[in-house]
Amino acid sequence: MGAGRQGDFNYLGNDASRDTGNYVEAVSGRTVRSIDDIKMHWLATIRGRIGWAFDRVLVYATGGLAITRLDISKQFAWDFSDGCTILNGLNECHVGGSDTTRAGWTVGGGLEWAFAPNWSVKAEYLYADFGNTSYSTTNSGTGFIGGQAQVATHTVSTTLQVARVGVNFHF
Repeated sequence: MGAGRQGDFNYLGNDASRDTGNYVEAVSGRTVRSIDDIKMHWLATIRGRIGWAFDRVLVYATGGLAITRLDISKQFAWDFSDGCTILNGLNECHVGGSDTTRAGWTVGGGLEWAFAPNWSVKAEYLYADFGNTSYSTTNSGTGFIGGQAQVATHTVSTTLQVARVGVNFHF
């Protein structure tokens, strides 16, 4: 049995989008549309490892700190006139987002094989959880009922699963 630590930095370029398309709400009968976008630019981890070695093969579990950069955006529109910008026949009134660096946790496991004195190859799986990110959008319409700004709070829960292979040089 052995233990160690490692850190890594990875470019991700992950982008997840959801576009509900125009749909009619059951309660209000109004047509609405929501477009959500989440981008993860990079992932950094600092982790401990504990494992069991069998000749030149190491089977290990890992866990620790995970950090990522999130860019989150929302466009919410409806069919009633509110003085907002009209896009595809709907008033696009709630537009906004959050750009933030988030810290979370990660756990995983892997298999590493030493094929030469200072070299090894590995296959690894990581699960990372960055918790909830909340942000607000404000109705930008000039004709909003009552003349007061309408603020909506949105919450996004962000997790990531990574499967990767790599070659390591041991100093």
